[in-house]
Amino acid sequence: MGIFNALFAGVNGINSNGNAIAVVGDNISNVNTTGFKASAAAFEDILAGADSNVGLGSRISDVVSQFSQGGFESTSNVTDLAIDGNGFFVVTSATDSSTYYSRNGQFHLDKNGFIHHTD
Repeated sequence: MGIFNALFAGVNGINSNGNAIAVVGDNISNVNTTGFKASAAAFEDILAGADSNVGLGSRISDVVSQFSQGGFESTSNVTDLAIDGNGFFVVTSATDSSTYYSRNGQFHLDKNGFIHHTD
């Protein structure tokens, strides 16, 4: 391995770890967000060639959402819901009729009696 490849491997490793720290930072900043699901960075090796065992460092291959079940909390709002197990609430935007999927079960009634999702 030449000096250039060694430096390239080091830079790739630093970049990979920086991106992984960004994923952790996102998890920390959203820890109290209702329905938030944490993410984890998955690393992979970068090889110099098909027959080479010499690596060129690492990179993030994927950021994977952790869809584990969270805890339930009681609220005083009768329209608050929770999902036990798999699934999402399917909600539609009032402005452009787009469909969204959410684990956030905070809903409220408007003055006309329609149920709305709390963003």
